[in-house]
Amino acid sequence: MFLNRHKLIAASAFMLTLSMLLLPRAALTQTVWVDPEAEKQLKTTLNYLGDLKQFSVKTHNTIDEILELGQKVQFDFMASLTVQRPGKMLVERHGEVVDQILYYDGKMLTLYDTASNYFAETSAPDSIEGMLIFAQLSLGLAAPASDLLARDVFPLMMQDVYSALVIGEANFNGTQCVHLAFSRPNVDFQIWVPKTGKPLPCKYVVTDKNSFGQQSIAVVMSDWNLSPEISDSTFSFKPPKGSMSTDFMLLDANGNYVQ
Repeated sequence: MFLNRHKLIAASAFMLTLSMLLLPRAALTQTVWVDPEAEKQLKTTLNYLGDLKQFSVKTHNTIDEILELGQKVQFDFMASLTVQRPGKMLVERHGEVVDQILYYDGKMLTLYDTASNYFAETSAPDSIEGMLIFAQLSLGLAAPASDLLARDVFPLMMQDVYSALVIGEANFNGTQCVHLAFSRPNVDFQIWVPKTGKPLPCKYVVTDKNSFGQQSIAVVMSDWNLSPEISDSTFSFKPPKGSMSTDFMLLDANGNYVQ
C-alpha cells in the first residue's frame, strides 16, 4: 500500500538527532576529546545554513537496510530540495525504494506518490522546524539531511558529544572539503564542509549505533543555489488528473504504524 515503502527510509538523519531529546542521557564512559576546530567548523556551517532565507540543493542518498536473514544491503535515491523560510519546502525523491514528492506551504503537508498516483494531505505547524518534528514523530516522514534544515540546531547536534575530530580532507566535484567526525552515545555523524568559500556541506553521514548492524544514511550534496527561481505555487500541491486521495498512516508512541 501507499506509504508502506516509507518505512524503509523513516530512520533518517533527523530521527537520529531528534531521538537524543527522547532518550535518557547515557553515562559517558568514553574518553572525551572535542577538537575546538571541529566544533567551530560545524557551528559555522550550521549557523550559515540556518540564516539562509531560501535555497535549493540536490542530493544523492544511500541508506542501509538489514534483510530478514541479517544481510546488510544499500539502497540509493536521488532527491532535490527547495526551501523558503520560515515555512515552505519542496522535496522530490526518486530511486530504487521511493518515488515521491513532498509539498509544504506553511499550512498543509502533502505527500504525492508518483508511482501509484495517490496523495495524502494533513495540516502541519507553520514553521519548517515544527513541520519536521511533526512529520517525523507523527507520520514517519523525513527529508534528506533534515538535521541541517533547522535553525539553531548546533546545541542539539553537540548534545552529549564526547568526540569531535578533524579527520582530513577530501575533494567533492572540484571542491576541497574538510572531513569532520562526531560521536555521541547513540549516534555518530560526519560532515564534509568546504575548506574555503561558503560553508555549504558536501556530504553528511549519520550512523545509528543502537541499530542492528549500525545502519547509516549518507547524503552527498551538490548544485547548491542560494537564489532559486521559486513562487508560492512551487510549494502548493495540485492533484494531477486521475490521482486519488488517501490518508496518512500515523505512528503510535512506540513508532509503529497504526493505520
